[in-house]
Amino acid sequence: MLREMRSADQYAIRVWLLASIAWVLVIGNSTVSSAAATADKPSEKYWFRNSGAAREQGEIDPRLAEALAAFGAGRYEECRKLAQDLISASDDSSARAECVVMIILSHLHQGDFAAAREAAERLRLVSPEVCQDLLAQVNREDRDYNAEVTRLQRIAATTKDPAEAARAQLWTGHAHQRAGLLEPAQQCYWQVVSSYPGRPEARSALFQMVELYRLHSNPKGAVMVCKMAIDLAPDGDLAVRACEVIRWLGLMHEQASHEETRAHLRQIAEEHAGTRAADTARFYIGELCAAAGLSEQAEEEWAALLAERPNCQIAPEVRPRLADLRYTMGTRAFFEGDFGQAAQSLERLLPDIDLIGHRSASGRLLDDARTVASTRRLAVFSLGEAYQRLGRWEEAAGAFERLAVPGNPGEEIALFQMCRSRVEAGQQAQAIEALGKLKERFPKSTYIARCERYIRTIQGER
Repeated sequence: MLREMRSADQYAIRVWLLASIAWVLVIGNSTVSSAAATADKPSEKYWFRNSGAAREQGEIDPRLAEALAAFGAGRYEECRKLAQDLISASDDSSARAECVVMIILSHLHQGDFAAAREAAERLRLVSPEVCQDLLAQVNREDRDYNAEVTRLQRIAATTKDPAEAARAQLWTGHAHQRAGLLEPAQQCYWQVVSSYPGRPEARSALFQMVELYRLHSNPKGAVMVCKMAIDLAPDGDLAVRACEVIRWLGLMHEQASHEETRAHLRQIAEEHAGTRAADTARFYIGELCAAAGLSEQAEEEWAALLAERPNCQIAPEVRPRLADLRYTMGTRAFFEGDFGQAAQSLERLLPDIDLIGHRSASGRLLDDARTVASTRRLAVFSLGEAYQRLGRWEEAAGAFERLAVPGNPGEEIALFQMCRSRVEAGQQAQAIEALGKLKERFPKSTYIARCERYIRTIQGER
């Protein structure tokens, strides 16, 4: 599967390669004083060894850029040929040193320790210091790799403990990956996923496989692996984790609409209907719709999920998110002057009014109790005002009545608005009752006179 991986960006490859060089050269020579080196002999100014002296991306030799691109794409044989040709043709000591590093590391990344050692010996005259340090690295990794893999394979073959076997298999994959043997690493990771889908090691192995694809710019391969994992156990934790990863990949690699990721999640929801994988996929479809500004589609998706699967495991997470979305839709529509849409959204919010307050309309987390309570009052007050603007006075009075309770910070203005709405609805007795409550609880309120004028008007007094 890894053969399908696409090439990485040249500049990113170059940065990675330089990090490898820095590790070998700087760490390997950390005890050497730079001042003493310059005093004893003229120092060879490798551009990759002198901070601030690095060449700009545009100044790189085109031949070196081509070799770097082949290295980053995993085309190691092509990289070695290009690098060897450049060593023969170039007088630039820094470029020649880079080519030496690429040749040796390309063998190392293929797990061919013998070829890496042979290259280090053969190229010693081209760049002695580089070859010496890289040869030490090759010998160390070869020794450590073989010992570690042998130990882990013995554990996996002999243990009767599934947890220990899963860990040994996972760590074997890590050892292969560190040695540059990516296909054996992926095979080990997949064995963990397929053999132990219910264990936490399977989630770790899945993520490692996804990272291999992602780092090689192949998100489609990563999605394919996630779908295969979901097919194994669509009702398990691994399937939930795989859906999370697909969503994460979409956020990283797609345009703002996330259309392709939503299509992948829709396929999962349809193929595994009634499972945790399907429920999770539908939740993330709604999330991606909301992130793309498709609020109505997000609301429809989440409302349908709760209607069809009210007791699913993800329902406690969906309900508050749906409530927050309806609050955001309703208040935004109100302030934009779309009172019909505001009323519709806030009406649908009312049954779950106590769930809102997790996030504000701007997406900011709300963790203060007073702020949360204020957010809920704003939702109801906006609904009441939207009803008033639409001439739905009786419904407006009912909304304000929810706020006209003792102790509510908005009680005074809620009583006033309730009285006014009752007057406009032609409900004289209820309007007088609301005025009485206002006088009793707020005897000095400036709203009393206004309510009295409203009532006199409806009674025909001037």
